[in-house]
Amino acid sequence: MVISIKKKMETAKLKEEFHKLIDNYEDENRLYQFFHLMKEEKKLDIFDDLTPEQEQSLIESIAMADRNEGTPHEIAMIKFRKWAKNL
Repeated sequence: MVISIKKKMETAKLKEEFHKLIDNYEDENRLYQFFHLMKEEKKLDIFDDLTPEQEQSLIESIAMADRNEGTPHEIAMIKFRKWAKNL
């Protein structure tokens, strides 16, 4: 995915603030927890378990949502409730 320059600058600022937070954090146990959480999170990738077709469908769905071409949540919930009643 392409990240805009503005977004990259926001990400750089976030990382800078995160580093400051970690540098001043005193709870060693919590630091280990954060470390392992971040380490494991990096290993997780939603695309790892998808077929190429599923991956492409997800990418297209995200693009549609970005263009506001999706179904609004309220409408989806109405449709879901109607569907769920028929189970």
